[in-house]
Amino acid sequence: MEWLALAGALDALCPARRQALWSLPAIHHPRKGGPQLRRQAREAAGSQETFTDLPIPPLLPDIPDFPFKARFWRQWEALGFSPDGHTIRFWRKRLTAKGVLPCAALQQATDK
Repeated sequence: MEWLALAGALDALCPARRQALWSLPAIHHPRKGGPQLRRQAREAAGSQETFTDLPIPPLLPDIPDFPFKARFWRQWEALGFSPDGHTIRFWRKRLTAKGVLPCAALQQATDK
């Protein structure tokens, strides 16, 4: 579950990945309402299964998400890649300052 949260698989349920990670213990060990509460919910719904039968814990209060770089690297670690871009993005300015050309500029480059 941790890897899924870090990879972004739970983003539709909880966009803040740090909050999703901190909520995992509640998901793994949900508080059960007890058989009497579930029975009352079924009786109220005409003996049909209801969503109250599902152990869906509340998320923790708002926890700030990881900063962009930390989120990117955790996703990279979980998946082995990132759909948000390549790792070179973090070094592009430094490389450009040192005269390193991106692949797209190589066709127009001349020999020195």
